[in-house]
Amino acid sequence: MLRKGIKEYIEKIQNPRFKSLFNNYLAYNENSIIKNFLDLKTDNLNGNLDYIDENLVSEINRAFSNTHPLKISVEEIVAELNGTYPVTELDLLAQDIKERVMEIIERKIREMEKINYNDIIINLVN
Repeated sequence: MLRKGIKEYIEKIQNPRFKSLFNNYLAYNENSIIKNFLDLKTDNLNGNLDYIDENLVSEINRAFSNTHPLKISVEEIVAELNGTYPVTELDLLAQDIKERVMEIIERKIREMEKINYNDIIINLVN
C-alpha cells in the first residue's frame, strides 16, 4: 500500500504540467536532488525508496513555494472571447485564447510585486 502511494506521488510530480516549474527551479538550483527524482522510474521502486526522504520532500516543497499560482476560471476566459472562427483556422482561436489569458494574467499580477513569468503557474478552474 505504501509503495503504491509513493508510486502515485512520483507520477503526479513527474507530470508534464509541473515540468516548467521544476525546470525554472533547477535553473537556479543546478545541484538539486530533484533533478534525479524527476528521472526516477516508477516501474521499479525497489532499491530507490531510500532516495525518497525528508530532504527530497522538503526540496519539492521549496520548488513549489517559489511559484506564484494564479486561479483562472474558464468563465473568465470565455467572457473575454467573442467572435467567429472557421474550423480550418483553429490557430486563430488558439491565438485569441492565448491573448485573453495573458490579459487576465496581467490584470491579476498588476498589484503584486515584480513577478517573473517563469514563476507563474496557472490553475485552470471551472
